[in-house]
Amino acid sequence: MNFFRKSYYTKGIEGPSLAGNMIMIIVLSVVLISGASLSVFLFATSRNHRNHINQEQAKYVAFLADTLQLPLWNYDVMAVKKIGQTMMEVEKLSFLSVEDAKGNQIFLMGSLGKYRDSMEKHEIKFRDRFVGAFELRLSEDEFLHQQKQWLITGIINTLMVIIGVMLAVTFCVNRFLQKPLWDFSARIKAIADGNYDFNTATDVYRELKDVFDNIQKMSLKIENRQKELIRSNKKLEEEIDKHRITEQLLRESEEKYRSMNDNIPIGFFRIGVDGKIIEYNRFLLNLLNIQSDHDIGQYRAENFYLNPVDRQEMIRKTLHEKEINGFECQIKKGDDKIAWVSISARAVEDDSGNVLYIDGAFEDITEKKVREDKLLQFAKVIEQADEEVLITSPKGIIEYVNPSFEQNTGYSSVEVIGRRPSVLKSGLHDQSFYKELWNTILKNNSWKGMLKNKKKDGSIILHDTTITPITDAKNNISAFVSIRRDITQQKDIERQVYQSQKMQAIGTLAGGIAHDFNNILSGIFGYTQIAQMNIKNQEKTLKCLSNIVSASQRASELVQQILTFSRQTEYKKLPLCVYFEINEALKLIRSSIPVNIKIQNKLISRSLISADPTKIHQIVMNLCTNAYHAMESSGGTLTVLLDDLDILESRQLRNKKMPPGKYLVFTISDTGCGMDAEILEKAFEPYFTTKKVGQGTGLGLSIVQAIVDEHEGFLDVSSSIGEGTQFSLYFPIVERKSRKKRPDVKKTLTLNGSETIMLVDDEKAIRDSYKDFLERHGYQVVVFSDGVDAIEKFRAEPKRFDLVVTDMTMPEKTGSDLVADIRSLDKKIPVIICSGFSNLMDETIARKIGADKYLMKPLQSMDLLTEIRRLLEK
Repeated sequence: MNFFRKSYYTKGIEGPSLAGNMIMIIVLSVVLISGASLSVFLFATSRNHRNHINQEQAKYVAFLADTLQLPLWNYDVMAVKKIGQTMMEVEKLSFLSVEDAKGNQIFLMGSLGKYRDSMEKHEIKFRDRFVGAFELRLSEDEFLHQQKQWLITGIINTLMVIIGVMLAVTFCVNRFLQKPLWDFSARIKAIADGNYDFNTATDVYRELKDVFDNIQKMSLKIENRQKELIRSNKKLEEEIDKHRITEQLLRESEEKYRSMNDNIPIGFFRIGVDGKIIEYNRFLLNLLNIQSDHDIGQYRAENFYLNPVDRQEMIRKTLHEKEINGFECQIKKGDDKIAWVSISARAVEDDSGNVLYIDGAFEDITEKKVREDKLLQFAKVIEQADEEVLITSPKGIIEYVNPSFEQNTGYSSVEVIGRRPSVLKSGLHDQSFYKELWNTILKNNSWKGMLKNKKKDGSIILHDTTITPITDAKNNISAFVSIRRDITQQKDIERQVYQSQKMQAIGTLAGGIAHDFNNILSGIFGYTQIAQMNIKNQEKTLKCLSNIVSASQRASELVQQILTFSRQTEYKKLPLCVYFEINEALKLIRSSIPVNIKIQNKLISRSLISADPTKIHQIVMNLCTNAYHAMESSGGTLTVLLDDLDILESRQLRNKKMPPGKYLVFTISDTGCGMDAEILEKAFEPYFTTKKVGQGTGLGLSIVQAIVDEHEGFLDVSSSIGEGTQFSLYFPIVERKSRKKRPDVKKTLTLNGSETIMLVDDEKAIRDSYKDFLERHGYQVVVFSDGVDAIEKFRAEPKRFDLVVTDMTMPEKTGSDLVADIRSLDKKIPVIICSGFSNLMDETIARKIGADKYLMKPLQSMDLLTEIRRLLEK
């Protein structure tokens, strides 16, 4: 009894003990019953506990076998130790040992004591491969503690049964034991349910108070350890997820790298120092035309080089410089075809500086080499071409000129590169010409035409030019290429040929012209003699003088027609009503051909075409001259027709197709001998003629064809032997621009005046007649016989004169020199320059040298008077 009492008053706890009092009351009566009951209870409890231990141990074995698979597979020692420490901290394990697949111990914690011989190793497998083993044992401290509690509880229960009949024991059990146990049981159940908020009651027995305190501590520890275990598990799951994602990314990266490495259009290789190919990509196989991975094993690196020296040089440079780029050489493919490659390589060394292998890449540059060769050939063609080649930027800055440009213009490439092509500008084209040129090429169209340029020495050079825009991949203009051919000499020859042909036509008609002049002169002589005989009869004298004036006018017009046809002029197209040009030419023809040839004038249309007047005049003269020769012996009819024609569908003419449109049709037909098909086929060939030697050059019809082509027109011809020939020329009609009607100066101006006029002419008759005529209309006229005296007087008295009239051709100082000198002294005084004929003067040249008006001699006095008054009024 003392033993029991003492055992319940341990740790200095004072006060009554419920268990001790109950044991003391019923100890004698329940010894046998309690002993037997307790023995049975402990045996059953021990057996149940052993089964429970085995079940718990099986769970931990399964859990650890699953948890340790991946760390042992990855040989993650830290993860194994962390899992072992976590498991040991749960306090249900008393021993844990982990080994790897080779039997090396990775983790050991706890002791086995008397249970060492009964331990069992558990194997761990990952994907059916043995990766390690472990041993473990659960702690039985808790069981012993529980067994003690169960013993106490059994004794108490036994005592309660024994003294159950006793009201006092019942009251005590109900009041002082069962209620606390119920409360304790509820709290334990709450802990089991996961509610770790366990607070010790203030009215608990001292014996239970220590238990409650320990349970509260255990509850806190379990809660903390469970949280830690949850955190560890969560962290472990995150790590497992990370490893899974990393592994997936590595696989994807490897596949991506391999795909990119195989598909990139560059052959990658790695060769050993012995020349053996170690690694390569798929493109290298394709480049070398090798069918399979097995086949490449039959080759060494030196097998692929067309020239072994190239490989030796590549290896030497790589080893010496450690890295090379753009080493170009030729290789021999597996099918023995040759290819150009660009090699980049790098020598890889170990820590001691010894070369382990060479990494490199092959780039197929065969097509590039072919393009380079073609570019070199093209560059040689440009450099050696007779035509000039000029390349500019989109803004018109010169970037390149070839040697022909330098030779023909006199400018070196250094002098013109960076400048604009206007360095060659001659001033012979107006702004509208250049505007039209730029509008054409900026619309991405080629421009073709003739440029009149100026060489470095100031001389004029004629270029047959084609300017073509060069576009990039987006169709934006990146440059302009101008190809020019020097046609200066060609044009000079053409002018000489044209002029020669004109003179031939004039020579052909010379007899008729001389006949007409003789008739005119005969009339002038006759009327002069009549006037002299009737000098006292004023009426008859005036009539004779009037007829002399008319005859002189006819002679002047005839000379004007001859000069118009024979004049050497620059080719210049303008909107032209050819009705008047053809009429003027027919007047000359009429006065030149025999009267047995009739001319039927059927000129109707007054439409405009874009044409050069002199060239149209030459067409009429050439075709009419040919018609005259065809009818020279037999006579006949020359019919000239001019009319409009609206063509709705394309027509096939002699040598090309004429598109639909509005055309001016000029037809010349004769009733002469005609031509057969064979002659007609050759008629337009240069120098072909059916005339006798010395009577023709054979250029007439070829020149007509050339002029028609220059005017973008069309020509057709038909002929029959014995019936005659008909030529039909078609020219595109241009729109007529409306313009205000020019007032009749003679009607709006008062022709008389009082101003002072300087009159310069080396012909006394002209000076005297003009002076007398002008003075009769109120003008003061000061005459000079040469330009030297005239300019001296002008310098002395520059304010005296209001207008200057000068001849062109004079001794000592020409009219153009006089005009230049006058303009240097006075920019505003009106100047009229006159000429009977000069190759050096026309309306355009007169304006360029400073004259206000050019008049052709012989002059009608009223025409001179009208121009003088107009300029003075202006």
